[in-house]
Amino acid sequence: ELSGVEQQLQELVDAADGVLHRCTMQQSAALQAQQQAVVENWESLRSKVEQRRELLEQACKIQQFLALVRDYFSWSAGLTREMKLEETTRDSSSTDLKLNQHQQIRAEIDAREEVVGHLVNLGHEILHVEPSNSREVQDKVDSLLKERSDLYRQWERKRGWLEKMYLEQVFFRDAAHMEKIMNGQE
Repeated sequence: ELSGVEQQLQELVDAADGVLHRCTMQQSAALQAQQQAVVENWESLRSKVEQRRELLEQACKIQQFLALVRDYFSWSAGLTREMKLEETTRDSSSTDLKLNQHQQIRAEIDAREEVVGHLVNLGHEILHVEPSNSREVQDKVDSLLKERSDLYRQWERKRGWLEKMYLEQVFFRDAAHMEKIMNGQE
């Protein structure tokens, strides 16, 4: 938008330059002073526009960061709820299936590592450029890293529980099989 106005301004300055040689010295000096004032005001306006653009870009970056962090927390909360469920299984094959499904959850968590890395880098970039929002952004980065660590801890807890259930079911299955063999030999 400013480039069109700048083009018009340049045409006016060039036209004024063409008129300068037809004016008296006093008129010429007044016209040059007027030209200089217009050019200085234009540069001031462009500078302010550039500063505003940078502020808007930074605000946009902060909002994007906060939205992505919210999305991650929402996804993480859903996954944590899912992992906290302790479904009972009656046999080792269904527990083995649940272990495999749980491993897929780990793959999903690992796939989000790139997002976490991007968010941490974006947070640090914002902190470097925009110190006025540093407390909020630093808190979000810290919370994000804690949430990631809690997610991995919950995953390990659930894996341990499922493996324990699996080994217990295998033991009871083998014990029942041995009991059946022993009863058959009597």
